[in-house]
Amino acid sequence: MNSLVIGGIVILFLLRGEINGIKALPKGLQYKTHWDYPLGLKWIPRCWTSFNWGLPKQVLGNQTRKSNFYDCPSPIGERGTWQFSIYPRAWYVLPLAWSFSMRTTGGWNFRLGARFDDVDNYCTWPNAARRWYPEGDSDTSTD
Repeated sequence: MNSLVIGGIVILFLLRGEINGIKALPKGLQYKTHWDYPLGLKWIPRCWTSFNWGLPKQVLGNQTRKSNFYDCPSPIGERGTWQFSIYPRAWYVLPLAWSFSMRTTGGWNFRLGARFDDVDNYCTWPNAARRWYPEGDSDTSTD
């Protein structure tokens, strides 16, 4: 593939996110920007990075914690676990529709790829995050 074709695919992918991303988001986030992105990227609308990819399916890893709301892996696992998941409903963008997360025994959580919001039932891509949970497994809120 030449760069023009790849560029066209990327533009169509982003436009799809802009058009359908609003439907994926809860009403309170539909016209908001990414307050959680680094300083130079906070202007990016959430609808550009939000998708209805369905539930992630864990294909590798030792994480056993499930979402409180759906039959899928929890976005934040138990200490000392990891998981690699794919989004089977997003077969048309499968090279992008994956997530990797791990939680160290010391409480650090790392995530890369897509993120499934198991409260509002939508996916965000791209996503990279790290956070320390000092209170053990009970403090997994995203506040």
